[in-house]
Amino acid sequence: MSGFKITIRLGITAYSSRDSGQFKLLVDEDGTVPSIRVLGSNSLDYSLEKLSKKYLGYSFDWLTLVLLSANKTDEEVYINYSCMVPLDAPIQNGSWVDFMEIYGNNEGKYIGYEEILSNISKTI
Repeated sequence: MSGFKITIRLGITAYSSRDSGQFKLLVDEDGTVPSIRVLGSNSLDYSLEKLSKKYLGYSFDWLTLVLLSANKTDEEVYINYSCMVPLDAPIQNGSWVDFMEIYGNNEGKYIGYEEILSNISKTI
């Protein structure tokens, strides 16, 4: 598998009891799933820790990560994880978007969320 690029995607989810109880996903500034390419001999844990530090304002050890799926294109392997955090938890980058807005998007605005949404029941 050494010829493949490996990318980790982290679906960061939260639940808001306000607004009729909505599940939300953290969306990067460019509308994509928070992700990181695994480089060289870096471990998945190292890459996940680096990714969580970029988006969340607390210890990586606090997160309960769930492996959702792995899928492959011709040149890349995507490993999809998720975690649940409190909605009022500090975030460093991105913004919260309702699941239904992402799910109902037909304009290609939210990239890479298909695998996260289709397996999100493993997290919530």
